[in-house]
Amino acid sequence: MPERKDELLEAASSYWAATNVPPSVVQGMRAELEVHLREAQTHGRSVDDVVGPDPARFAEQWAEVHRPYVPGMPTWEETTTPVGKRTISSGPILATLATAVAFVAIGLVFGQEEEVSMDDIENWRWIWTGLAVVFGIGEMLTAGFFLLPFAVGAAVSAVLAWVGVGVAWQWAAFLVTSVVGLVFMRRFTADEQPGPNIGANRYTGAGGTIIEAIDPTSGTGSVRIETEVWRAFADEPIEAGTAVRILSVSGTRMRVERVNE
Repeated sequence: MPERKDELLEAASSYWAATNVPPSVVQGMRAELEVHLREAQTHGRSVDDVVGPDPARFAEQWAEVHRPYVPGMPTWEETTTPVGKRTISSGPILATLATAVAFVAIGLVFGQEEEVSMDDIENWRWIWTGLAVVFGIGEMLTAGFFLLPFAVGAAVSAVLAWVGVGVAWQWAAFLVTSVVGLVFMRRFTADEQPGPNIGANRYTGAGGTIIEAIDPTSGTGSVRIETEVWRAFADEPIEAGTAVRILSVSGTRMRVERVNE
C-alpha cells in the first residue's frame, strides 16, 4: 500500500492543482487525504477502502466543493498519464472515422457536379492540409483529445480538395466530421457523478460519534466513523459525544444529523 498511497497523493494533488483548486486548499486536502490513508493502512485497510475503485471520481468529489468543474478543464487521465501513454476508447474514434469516410464517398459522388474554380480548389488543398497538420501537432502536444476531431475533419476536407471536390463540400465535411467527433469525445470524457458506496460515500447512512462539537457558525466539528475521523457540519449545534447519522459526504466533510433516541 505505501507505494500506491504515495502515487495517489501525487496524482490527486496534480489533478487538484491543474483544475484550479487554490494552492492552499490543495495542500490541506492532500494532508487530510494522507491522514485517512495512513489510518487505513494502520487498520489493515486498502486504498480502495478510502477512495473507492475510481480515484478520479473521488478526487473530483473533493475538488468540486472548492470550485465547479468547467468543460475544458484537464481530466484525471490528462494530469496523471504521460501524453505518450494516453489511451481512449475506440468508439469515438471509429465514429469520427466512419463519418469522415462517409463524407469522402458522398463528396466523390456528388461534389464533382459543382462548378468551381480550380484555383480556389488548389488554394484550399494547401489550407486544409496545413490545418490538418497544425491540429494534429496540437493534439500531440496537448491533452484532452479536443483537437483530434478538427484534425480529422481538416484531413477529410484536404482529401476532398485534392480530388477536386467543391469548396462547399469541403466545408460541410469539415464541420460535420468535427462536430460528430466532438460529440462522441464529449460523451467519452463527460464528467460522471460519483456513485453510491464509492470511497467515503459508503458511510452515507452510517452512524458515528461527534468528537469535536459542531458549531454551524464557525464551521468547526468532527465525527468519528469506525476508525476514521472526518470533518463534520450540521444545521444545528451538536455537542461532543453525541451519536449522529451521516446524511451525505461533501468533499472532505460529512453532513450529519443528531440521532433521536
